[in-house]
Amino acid sequence: MSFASARFTSTLLTAIVGAVLGVGAFSLSAPTERWLAFGGGCAVLVVVALAFLMPRRGALQRALDLPSVLIGVWLIVASRAVESGGAGSSPDAVKWLTLASGAALCGAGLVGLLLHEMGLERDLGRVADDSWTITAIRAREDESSPKPLMIADPDQDALSRTAG
Repeated sequence: MSFASARFTSTLLTAIVGAVLGVGAFSLSAPTERWLAFGGGCAVLVVVALAFLMPRRGALQRALDLPSVLIGVWLIVASRAVESGGAGSSPDAVKWLTLASGAALCGAGLVGLLLHEMGLERDLGRVADDSWTITAIRAREDESSPKPLMIADPDQDALSRTAG
């Protein structure tokens, strides 16, 4: 797997986990929702940890990984604390915590995808500029190279007229 596809995959998975958490917040029962939040938090931690090990990830992308890790840890802690009857143990608290965390993860994933796309656009622009530069240089070389001159031989022209 190339560097660019690994970065794209990790940010896409983060956005998908966030979207699943957001949808699950209002479509599942409270116990299922707590387990979904726990699993989503664990999934985000694993994906971001594996992506963090990738070389050349970039400072901006790594800085974007930090909120994702914090949200993943928050999801794990909140899902377990709410389940054990801790602070805010009402089903509505679970619903809104999961929705907010899912929206934040989805937003972080989408920003990561945007950064990935901007990096690809920049790289492709450089390649395109280079290819246009090479094409322009070759065209100038073709224009500046001396062309063979066709010099008519007056004697041969006279012979060809009388022979024909």
